[in-house]
Amino acid sequence: MSTFIITYRIDNGEKVSKEFSKDKIMIGRAPDSDLCLDKVKGASRYHARLNTNGEKQTLVDLNSTNGTFVNGERIGTTAIRHGDIIHIGNATLTVSSDTAEAATEESSGEPSTQEVETLDNAIGEVSPILKKISQKAIAASSGHTGVHKVADEFLKTTLSSLLGPIWAYISDEAVSHVLVKGCDSVHIERENVRSKVGASFSPEEISNLQKHLCNECEVSNPKGIGSITVDIDELTQMTMILPPLVKEHAIIDVRKRPRRGRSVEECLASGFLPAEVLTFLKASMQLGKNIVVSGPRRCGKSNLLQILLDCAPDRQTKLLAQRSPQITSSSESVLAISLSNNNLQEGLLSTGIAALDCDLNIIDDIPITYAYEALELMLSQAPGFILSVEAGSPSGALARLESLAMTSMSAPGHIAVRNVIANSVDLLVQIQQNENGAFCVTEVAELPSLNANASISPVPLYHYIDGATADAWTGEVPSFLDDLERLGLVDALDLFTEVVH
Repeated sequence: MSTFIITYRIDNGEKVSKEFSKDKIMIGRAPDSDLCLDKVKGASRYHARLNTNGEKQTLVDLNSTNGTFVNGERIGTTAIRHGDIIHIGNATLTVSSDTAEAATEESSGEPSTQEVETLDNAIGEVSPILKKISQKAIAASSGHTGVHKVADEFLKTTLSSLLGPIWAYISDEAVSHVLVKGCDSVHIERENVRSKVGASFSPEEISNLQKHLCNECEVSNPKGIGSITVDIDELTQMTMILPPLVKEHAIIDVRKRPRRGRSVEECLASGFLPAEVLTFLKASMQLGKNIVVSGPRRCGKSNLLQILLDCAPDRQTKLLAQRSPQITSSSESVLAISLSNNNLQEGLLSTGIAALDCDLNIIDDIPITYAYEALELMLSQAPGFILSVEAGSPSGALARLESLAMTSMSAPGHIAVRNVIANSVDLLVQIQQNENGAFCVTEVAELPSLNANASISPVPLYHYIDGATADAWTGEVPSFLDDLERLGLVDALDLFTEVVH
């Protein structure tokens, strides 16, 4: 069988890699474990087993005392994909299928954010690689520079021909994502439903597309760039990931940015955002509270951040950092930073500097390279922060934040990171589907300090109940209610007055 590499790091120590070529790998503290984690706190003697069957790998928790976590979620048995982040005790592990992928993992370590299973096995291997290219600028550390180009009308016309088998899907406004993993492996996402379609490419068509893009971008050595990204139009971006970042054929990934989200009025009318919740969040923002917005992919997180940005007073200076321009503003008080391919490192540097001077800092889909640093800024600086993370539940959001922060080389141990989260994040806003299948704000919770078990137990202030928003407030009082009253910000909120008076 082919070899693969397991890389692990204890707390913020040095990374250690070990190569295997066995079907079953025992992981634990026991000396006879294939991967002996005898120095890992919280690991059981026989903690977990990694099973390999061809190209598929499965991780099994062996009834360990403290559990096994993949991308922040506790698992029993789960498929493992390249890019997944595994936590056992105070150790962080990754699995790479060969030496080349291990080198890529070493340069990035971005956890996969796919939380649905319908198509994850098909696209999970690709998504982390895309994130490594666009979010971590692996070019700087691995020699792959990446190329980015904005298509003119001639190139767009040419691409419509070269991408003929999938052009109808690219042109379909209802399709948000097209992924070509191989000649006969084409997947699309239409209205949040993912499926495999019958379109196909010949090897020659893939090769011709790669050659044409290389010529257009004046690339003489494709192996040295890693990827070519083309903005087909203002909403559609195509990335072609080239060997050796991927095996065999290049991968084509076409993503369409959503148009500007619904207005405040539309969100209120649809039930996505109750008026009382918006009033409370606006008041909390005026106090400089730090807010984390959590939800699954394409649930409206960016739309909520857009609304909160629009609600901020124009006199405030604001930092807006995002990977794709889903949130927009024409205000001169907004400093916009794009966390994308070539300017990621410069953007993060600017973010760190600007965060000291801005009244409000909004970071949509916080990048792994900035997670712990952002939490430290939230802990030490007066300005309010609003971050978004991809998670399906409040507990998942906290685990996701911890997982992101732990990948930073400057991060302390798990409990210390958890303590930073508890003391830096004031409110957690969760977006999920309601009983009708529509996304809406389902929970607003305040984060207290760590409890006796060194864990965080959010205090729910608002919890969606079958559309009955009038009864959705739990009766819990936010710790900063006195500040809201002192500034006269609570007058519009009858929800807390009955509790206090």
